[in-house]
Amino acid sequence: MILRDISQFLDFLETERHYSPHTISSYRRDLTSLHAFLIESKLEDVSYLTHGKCRRFLQYLEKKAYSRRSIARIIAAVRSFWKYLISQNRVKLNPWEWVITPKLIKTLPSVMYQEEVAQFLDQISMATFSGLRERLIVELLYSSGLRVSELRGVDWEHIDTSENEIKVLGKGRKERVVFFGEMTKNILDLYHKEISKKWVPLPSAVFLNLRGKRLTSRSIQRNIKQLSIQFGGSVDITPHTLRHSFATDLLNGGADLKMVQELLGHSHLSTTQIYTHLSKDHLLKSYKKAHPRA
Repeated sequence: MILRDISQFLDFLETERHYSPHTISSYRRDLTSLHAFLIESKLEDVSYLTHGKCRRFLQYLEKKAYSRRSIARIIAAVRSFWKYLISQNRVKLNPWEWVITPKLIKTLPSVMYQEEVAQFLDQISMATFSGLRERLIVELLYSSGLRVSELRGVDWEHIDTSENEIKVLGKGRKERVVFFGEMTKNILDLYHKEISKKWVPLPSAVFLNLRGKRLTSRSIQRNIKQLSIQFGGSVDITPHTLRHSFATDLLNGGADLKMVQELLGHSHLSTTQIYTHLSKDHLLKSYKKAHPRA
């Protein structure tokens, strides 16, 4: 019964909420932990779960050596699952309502100084097709603030080089427009010429592997990690690091928080507000580094 409920919930997330395959996979993994607990506890149906059993589930996860962050994520997934069950009249009460999850230690995301970004970009050789592709990927992640999943999904028809903008499909299949600068446009033009020589007709996807197939998010992350190792800087550079740096540089330059929220594709302003703290920290470091009386 529980497996059927989970399967129907995941179908709902895909067809009704338009969640990405990655997010659905994460929900499936987290709810598998609940399923294992119910079997171990000899509970055949979700309606048998009480508040006390929910607290035992927390203890079960702790014994399995899950981190605080993982436990919080699993409980969030289970709560979403229960809201769905209530909406489908499968259960009447929500025993998770008063369950307290472990407090997380908030950490600010890593960012790079503008000089570091410039040095990182300059060390990417564009002498080969792979190097040119990697340079364009990093340029777009930093100049447009894209998520890696959004970047891999870009098709040529989404790009308007006359306005230096790209239409992207973000979380929840929400469409937004992001922008890029002239330097990025020049590299994009060069990449387009090279890729047009390699594949005729030109595939719809912008970022391809050597077999002409769309790059996966994992491949993009792996390639940037390799570039980060070669660079050897003070920050472990990831696609998210470049996105964080994009947002921080905008705020440091005086951009409005609502505008940054729109460019990042955040549903809630509270998600964007972390960058105000990050921006102040970044400015303080710059002040201490640059001012003679700091």
